[in-house]
Amino acid sequence: AEPNSRRQSLHRLYATGEVALAYSRQLVELSAQLPKVRGRSVLVHSLIHAYKLLDRLTVLSDLKPLPESALLGFHSEAYLSALKRLDSDLLEFGFAYDCPPVRGAFDIASLVAGATVAAAEALSAGQFDVAINWTGGWHHAKRDEASGFCYINDIVYGLKKRYDRVMYIDLDLHHGDGVEEACHSTIGLTASFLAAATPTTSAQGPGRFASVNVPLKEGVSDAQFAASFAAVIDAAFEAFDPGAVVCQCGADALATDEFKIFNLTLTGYLDCVKLLLQSRRPLLLLGGGGYHFPSTAKLWTAITALAYGPDFCLDVTPSLKRNLNDSTELRLLVESAVENLKRLAEALQL
Repeated sequence: AEPNSRRQSLHRLYATGEVALAYSRQLVELSAQLPKVRGRSVLVHSLIHAYKLLDRLTVLSDLKPLPESALLGFHSEAYLSALKRLDSDLLEFGFAYDCPPVRGAFDIASLVAGATVAAAEALSAGQFDVAINWTGGWHHAKRDEASGFCYINDIVYGLKKRYDRVMYIDLDLHHGDGVEEACHSTIGLTASFLAAATPTTSAQGPGRFASVNVPLKEGVSDAQFAASFAAVIDAAFEAFDPGAVVCQCGADALATDEFKIFNLTLTGYLDCVKLLLQSRRPLLLLGGGGYHFPSTAKLWTAITALAYGPDFCLDVTPSLKRNLNDSTELRLLVESAVENLKRLAEALQL
């Protein structure tokens, strides 16, 4: 533990005010039943509890499933019906391979979505400056299709709150394609820092120029990741001036994750989250990928602690993986993303 003065100085530097965590035994136990992340949420919240962070946060425990009437705001009636039944049309709606049929999947997913919405509502009501749901962050789910271990796109519902402009940031190893597609028809900005995707993309309609993808190569380091993030996000804040930020903190870019593509430690992630906290905008933090559960628990506990203020000793060691990210190529990639954000600023003035 650190001296009180050190804790207070960290709190003044990073935290903007009260921090809320969506947490209940039912939420944690149900989300832990999903095959790919079985038991993960229990480990994550046990570590948060062990560091006594639950005593320092406001716990949002009165969590209810998002009703079907609200779920229809994004997912189709046919998809939700199939998710409830899971007895036919499985391939048509993506219930195979990485999204196998799971007993109770509809109940689990609707509760996770309800928790994300509860956190977003607490944020938009001005009660808190940071709100967290580590069981959320299901960024791949489409309107009519489950994808990438994601059955319902809780993020989309979290984005639908009171702010005129919301910026969505994705730190997951994989592309937040479900969220990006949902934002093409709205005034929203999505920014993804990921392993493989089309670089800067644009769409037609209100969401044109509003998707920025920064595809990084294998072995990217903490310093490269954080520097790229800072350059793009600073430009995004200037161009878009969001009223709130939603950040998906998927932990599968960690060096210890089973994908073993990026070479990040906790430092790379925390440097990015610090920048968002320092922006003094309402911030919704969500989970996502992360398949080495001890490392995922360390990361999300460390981010929770950072949002509150104290600096706890948690870390993940980088690997000896070769870094394929050339500094010149990386600079050009970031410059391309920043140029796209300038076009966004011009488009918003039309």
